[in-house]
Amino acid sequence: MEPFDDFIPRQIENKELEKILNAFSWGLDKVVDFGSNLVKWDIETARGHDDNLPITLSLRHFLDLIDSTSILIKKSSADPAKLLLRGALDTYFGLEYLFEKDTQQRCMAFLVWHAHKKLKTYRRLDSSTQQGKQLEQAIKKDQLLPDFSLPTIPGLADAIGNLESLLALPLYQQAEAEYQRLVIQGEKNPAWYRLFNGPNNIDELAKRLNLSSLYEVLFREWSGPTHGTDIIQGKIFPNATNTVDFVQIRYAKDAQTIVSWGMTLSLRTFQTFIKNRLPDKVEDYKRWYLTIRELYQRVTSKEQIIKVE
Repeated sequence: MEPFDDFIPRQIENKELEKILNAFSWGLDKVVDFGSNLVKWDIETARGHDDNLPITLSLRHFLDLIDSTSILIKKSSADPAKLLLRGALDTYFGLEYLFEKDTQQRCMAFLVWHAHKKLKTYRRLDSSTQQGKQLEQAIKKDQLLPDFSLPTIPGLADAIGNLESLLALPLYQQAEAEYQRLVIQGEKNPAWYRLFNGPNNIDELAKRLNLSSLYEVLFREWSGPTHGTDIIQGKIFPNATNTVDFVQIRYAKDAQTIVSWGMTLSLRTFQTFIKNRLPDKVEDYKRWYLTIRELYQRVTSKEQIIKVE
């Protein structure tokens, strides 16, 4: 069946709009280009322990989200990009919290939390465990999956054993004991930043970091697209027949806002990363920033670059 082109315009007919979106995408690409060098420089700096992994891999994840945002913006898909930027904001908060103090301890908290998250998944997939039996019972009651059963996964027992051995290593013991303390107190799924008397939730985390403004402006505002509840505002408009029309998907209206926040979050992430991990790269950052400054200043100005009716 052919698509309803008015609803999903895959070709951008407006050449001026296409030019602007390409420029926006270029700016985000340049951000990712510089970030890739931060990853390279960080890897080249020999550190030698597991506790460094959450820092380097958080930056990698952040860049992955910004790169994906660039792809969506180039294709005029502004609204879905908000989901990616909210994830990028989460990652930025996490990096700031790791660097705030007690960095090694907090990195180990992340690794222990991650290991337990994987363990829970593996045990649910193992039909011989209590968790696996509970999942099988739930599947049997599922109307969409009446004939589905848990697959046999080769090496699952070994994977579980490897994670349990990892958590028994001396490097992991302090964070593991703290994780178990929270579980005993009734916190079944504590966030990684909850360990060692950390904040209870992302709201408290933002307050701890003095970043409540970012939380209020971005996290709360974009929770709707993330949870599938932002389905009305800005999606319909009245027409001449006193009914309403739906706004097309691939709608560019908020593209400038997305790119503005994407670049701003990236600059803040790079600054905190360089300050705490690569202080000798400050001048490299300053020289690179000059290559994107003109676009960044224009995108973040009050000028409405994209005019959408």
